[in-house]
Amino acid sequence: MIETKVTWRGEESIAAIEEALRGCGRAEVRLPAEYHHALWRGLGKAAPGSPELLDVEGGRDLLARIARIEGLAGLGQLATVLAGEVEIRVVSPNPLVLLDVRRAGPSGCAADG
Repeated sequence: MIETKVTWRGEESIAAIEEALRGCGRAEVRLPAEYHHALWRGLGKAAPGSPELLDVEGGRDLLARIARIEGLAGLGQLATVLAGEVEIRVVSPNPLVLLDVRRAGPSGCAADG
């Protein structure tokens, strides 16, 4: 079974994320908590006094924006693996990057838990 949940440990995590995307068409990348503020500042609507909650969806453009955040540039390498229609979602304060490649067919993926 291919594991779709990957803890981000820098660029060394790219191979596991690529495996999940190729085999399952999806991956959940768990980022360390210290990325929350950087994600919120880089992707959120930082209005004065607004709560630091993030829930952003997009495609390849969102992946490019994520890759501009310090420490997350390696995620930009995934653009070559993400063929076809792609959905990307970033949620935080418990930072997750959810990658989903839309395609049909069965997979040998680990069950969501």
